[in-house]
Amino acid sequence: MYGLVNKAVEQLVKVNFGDDKWQEIAKKAGVDQTFIMMKPYPDQVTFDLVAAASEVLDTPSKDILEAFGEHWIQFTVDEGYGKTMSLYGNSVLEFLQNMDSLHAQIRLSFPELRPPKISCEQNPNGQLVVCYQSERAGLAPMLVGLVRGLGKRFSTPVELEYLVSAEADSTSEKFLVTFSQRQVA
Repeated sequence: MYGLVNKAVEQLVKVNFGDDKWQEIAKKAGVDQTFIMMKPYPDQVTFDLVAAASEVLDTPSKDILEAFGEHWIQFTVDEGYGKTMSLYGNSVLEFLQNMDSLHAQIRLSFPELRPPKISCEQNPNGQLVVCYQSERAGLAPMLVGLVRGLGKRFSTPVELEYLVSAEADSTSEKFLVTFSQRQVA
């Protein structure tokens, strides 16, 4: 994964738990470097950071990944990708439907990017079935947080549930997204 991802993990930890906790997590993960955002790193670096954060913060990896997914939306906006994101949708539904196209665009700057495939189907009752497929096992909880982050970005509260039980080694998941009628202030 690119350094941008690892920088976002670092920022998530520092903002919520402080520099000391980040140093402890980085040490436990064997990370002794500053991440360069546009540089690819082995996936294992990111997995080691999540595992170390889970242990140090006494929080399940699934919860760390969900928090990271939610954080990722605002992080990417703050890093200058907000305008690009705006081109791919003005609602949670539009954005999710266009996520594969967004990833194709991003690959121009990040040629080694290996994003997941996302597909959506809207039910007649307005709920959304989101299918997630990735070559990397265990990252589906990140999508849950990402959808929550999109809900905040577009002032549309969302609720998610796994339609297929999340397995730690799964590369394919389905989620049901329900949109709340109340708006976020």
